[in-house]
Amino acid sequence: MSIGDRNSSLDALRGLAVFLMLIVNLPGSWSYQYSPFKHAAWNGFQLADLVFPLFLWIVGFSISFGYKREGTPVLKWEKILIRTCILIFLGLFLNLFPKFSWENFRIPGVLQRIGIVYLLTTVLLYTLGLRRFIFFVISGLFLYSFFVWFTIPNEDTIGLNADFPLLDPKNNWASFTDRLLFGAHVWKETSPLDPEGCLSTIPALSTVLFGFLLGLRSQNQTNDSSFRAPMVSIFSSVVFILLGIAVSYLIPLNKTLWSISFVFLTAGISQFLYQLLEFVGKYNRSVFHWLSLYGKYALFVFVFTGIVARLQVYSLFRKNIFQRFVFITNDTYLASFLFSILMILVVWILLKIYEFFSRIRERFRTPVGNSN
Repeated sequence: MSIGDRNSSLDALRGLAVFLMLIVNLPGSWSYQYSPFKHAAWNGFQLADLVFPLFLWIVGFSISFGYKREGTPVLKWEKILIRTCILIFLGLFLNLFPKFSWENFRIPGVLQRIGIVYLLTTVLLYTLGLRRFIFFVISGLFLYSFFVWFTIPNEDTIGLNADFPLLDPKNNWASFTDRLLFGAHVWKETSPLDPEGCLSTIPALSTVLFGFLLGLRSQNQTNDSSFRAPMVSIFSSVVFILLGIAVSYLIPLNKTLWSISFVFLTAGISQFLYQLLEFVGKYNRSVFHWLSLYGKYALFVFVFTGIVARLQVYSLFRKNIFQRFVFITNDTYLASFLFSILMILVVWILLKIYEFFSRIRERFRTPVGNSN
């Protein structure tokens, strides 16, 4: 479903991802979060672990709008590089803000990975074409899975992982690569391994690929009013989910390493949510009004909340409001969740104000009529 040049279902899905992100990233207290809104410490899967792959899946879907069937992206190289540089710059800025200490600042990050996979996807599509790109990414996914899970770095050699399927967070090829490339410039809570590290970018490309493929298929089904196409898509999403669960018995679900089971599971959930929003949007469009607002300004929300959350005045505000919610509810976990909802409402109000003034500005820019 699209409005003008925008796909409203995709905006709503992006808005849903932003909504979940705000709940995960802006609790009243990090010590009191409901378990679904905490990332799995290592192996496992929580609702919070869906946020980032959902964003990457949406990146792939969005890229499909600028791609021609003969294999040439419509996007200009200049635009691709500019978008990539903006994302990486903003990500590095957030990692430096507010202390701007270069000694141990984190180099990888969410926006950095989005920028890199966006660049790699568009460049590989342009140079390889669609079929070779699919083969390249899927082959990379399976080679990565074998290399990272079945072998370990062992005294400058490659040794077999005797504890398979278990992996030591500090002794695997992903942590080895991050330690070699970034040193101390990784997220300190998971050092020497970074959740958005270098090697796990390889399987992250497959998440983008699955979003891209559904985007292409959806464009080809624009004029199809039958239920066959969405039912096939829903069926395939269920297959991906079941496949991810099944593969997890061999290779565990792991967001940090972006395991193959994690790829299948999150791609299936992302596809299912998109089709669900497509279906709901045909009969009840009210859900799109508030979700799409977050989706259209997702990058702004990410950067704005990232800056605000690092300010001392925000810490004081959060502590005060959280304590008030605890007093009212007598429940620390509920109070922490209510603070997240409050921040979501604050962001929504700011976006509505911005949209209101944007409409006024466009109204003054648009000529009322032409005279001869």
